[in-house]
Amino acid sequence: MESEADGWKSLSHDSDLPLSIDARTVAGSSIPMIRARVVLPISLDAAVEALSSRSEWEQGAVFESLGDYDDKTKITRTCYAGVGPVSGREFIDISRTDRAPGYMHATAYIDAAKMPRAPPVPKGVKRGTIMVSGTVLRSVPEGVSVCTLNHIDSKLNMFCKTFANKALPGRTAEWCAALKQAGLRVMARMQAAEGGTAAESGDNSTAWIDQDLARIETELNHSDNENDSENQDLRRSLQTAAFKSAMDAAYESWDVGQLTQDEYLAIEAAATSGLALEAAREQLDQGLISATEFALIADVIEIGMGRDVERSASPEDVLATHCQQVLARAREVDQEPDWNWVNSVPKELTECQLEYKEKGALVMVRVKCVMPVPPTIILDTVLRGGGLPKGTEKRVLQTLRPDLLTAWVSVKLPMPFKDRDFVFGQWVQLAEDGECVIVQTSLDKTTASQICPPTKRFQRGKILLQAMIISPIHGTNKSIFTWLSCVDPKGSVPSAKSMTAKSTAESVVALQAAALAQH
Repeated sequence: MESEADGWKSLSHDSDLPLSIDARTVAGSSIPMIRARVVLPISLDAAVEALSSRSEWEQGAVFESLGDYDDKTKITRTCYAGVGPVSGREFIDISRTDRAPGYMHATAYIDAAKMPRAPPVPKGVKRGTIMVSGTVLRSVPEGVSVCTLNHIDSKLNMFCKTFANKALPGRTAEWCAALKQAGLRVMARMQAAEGGTAAESGDNSTAWIDQDLARIETELNHSDNENDSENQDLRRSLQTAAFKSAMDAAYESWDVGQLTQDEYLAIEAAATSGLALEAAREQLDQGLISATEFALIADVIEIGMGRDVERSASPEDVLATHCQQVLARAREVDQEPDWNWVNSVPKELTECQLEYKEKGALVMVRVKCVMPVPPTIILDTVLRGGGLPKGTEKRVLQTLRPDLLTAWVSVKLPMPFKDRDFVFGQWVQLAEDGECVIVQTSLDKTTASQICPPTKRFQRGKILLQAMIISPIHGTNKSIFTWLSCVDPKGSVPSAKSMTAKSTAESVVALQAAALAQH
C-alpha cells in the first residue's frame, strides 16, 4: 500500500511540504483508508526519536503506556481532548516495531481495546477503534521519507464526520510540519551534544533545499523570457526554497541558543511578510486585485513589521499610529463598489446590509444597520466587554492610555476545528460630530507572544482590519452602525465566506442586544 497507485484518490492541501495525501475505500466499511507520504529534511534517527516523544509536540493528545506485551510489542492508550459538544476520544493499541538500523523503521498498530489490560472507558469519553494503522520511515538522500496508513473509526456521528473529513488534509499537513520541527530540534540537540554544527559534521538535512536552489537558478539562467508564466513559477519556487532554507537555519540557531526567541520571531515575521508582499504584487500585476486592495494589503504587512513609524516613538504611539492607518484603509474599502450580498440577514437588525468581498484567500465582511441606541451607549458596551457572541471570551491585557489598550479574545469553532485566539490593540476615537470609532488590529507576533504567550489549546489568528464606525442620527436616539472586518484565522477552518459573514453578523446582534439592555 505504501507504493501502489491504483485505487487511491488524491486529497488537496495547502502545505509547502513535498506531501501527498490519498484516500481509498475499504470493502465493507464506510470509513476510508488514508495514506500520507512526505520527505522531511531530517535524519532517520531524529524522526524516530521525534515520534517516540509525540506527547511533547502533538497538540491535544495524551499518551499513556500500558506496559509491554513482549520485548517487541507494547500497549498504549492515547487520549484526545473533546471540542465543544464532541466528547473526548481514546484509543487502545498494541504496536510492534521492526528496524533496519540506518535504513528503515516501521511500526504497525492494531486495536487492543478488548485485551484484559485495557482500562475501563472514562466518563465523558468515547473509545474509538483502530482497524489498521502504521508508519514507515526510510532513510533517503534528501533526509527521511515518511509514510503513514490509517483506517480508524473515531465513532463520530455523520455531522461531525463531515467536518472531520474536510479538515483531515489540513490536520495531516500540520502533523507532518510538527514532526519536521520536532526532528530539527532533535538534530540540533544531537549536534550540540557532539560539540559540532550541521556543517562541521557533514549533515545533509537541508541538502534537498540546496539542490532545489541550484536547479532553479540554473533554469532561470537559461530562460529567454523573464515574463513568461513558467519563469514566474521558477522565481516563486526559488523564493519559497530560500525562505525554507533561511527559516530552518534560523530555527536551528534559536534551538541551540545562538539566537534569542525575539530574534527568531523577528526573522520569521520579516521573511513571511516579504513573501506575502511579493505575492500581492503579482496579484496586482495580473489584475486579480485592485490598486486600493494592494495598498490595504501592503499597509497591513508594513504595520505588522513595524515599518513607516518613527523608531523614537513610544510603543503606545506606534500602536495608535498603526490603528489610525487601519482606520484610513477601512474608510477607503467602505467606499469601494462591487460588494457581494449575503441574503441571510439576522431579523434582529434593522435596515441591515450584510456583504463581503474576497481579498485573495481572505474575506472582508461589512455589516451596516441602524441601531436604536446612541453611539455613546454602543461605545460604552464595547469598552465594558459586553455584547460578545456565544463561545467568545475577551479580556483586557494592558490599558496603555484612555483611548488605547491591548486585549485577548478567543473564538470557539465547531468540531473538529481548533479554537482560535487573537491578541490585538484596540483604539478609540471620538469625533466632534458625535461619531465614535473603535479599531482593532493584531499586534506583531513578538509583542503578542510576550504579553500573552500562545497555548496548545488555540490556533492563533490575525486580525488584519477591524473597525466599528458608529454615526449618530441627529434628532434621534439611533445610530448608523458600520462594522468592517478582515481576519486571517490561520490553519484550516470551515468555509471562510459563510463562517466569517455569519460570525460577524452574530457579533453585531449580540452587541445590539447588550447595548439595548444597558440603555
